[in-house]
Amino acid sequence: MFLFNTAIWAPLCGDACIQRTGLHLFGAITLIGCATLILAGFVDLGISRALFRHDQRMTQTEFKREQKEEFGSPELRKGRKSFAHDLGDMPPQDLSSEAEPTFWLDSGTGSSGSTTAPA
Repeated sequence: MFLFNTAIWAPLCGDACIQRTGLHLFGAITLIGCATLILAGFVDLGISRALFRHDQRMTQTEFKREQKEEFGSPELRKGRKSFAHDLGDMPPQDLSSEAEPTFWLDSGTGSSGSTTAPA
């Protein structure tokens, strides 16, 4: 407030006083403007993030549909788990050259077996 009071009385004190007062006044206005813009930017960032999160939130049905697309239906997942559990319950295989594969790769269209031999 005192800065603006000095600006009013500046014409009475001469050229040096006018320049100094004008420079201080310009600096104060610039500082206030920058602070206002930075504060407005932070407020806008917070509002934008909140709105983006709200728009991107999935509903329960969208979440279930995505889970089905990514991992398959619950029935298929249950079947895969039981199949893997059954494979784990099998007795160990003989590792001779004529042994059945102990590791299977299944690509959906075909499967490939692999066995390891002791060194």
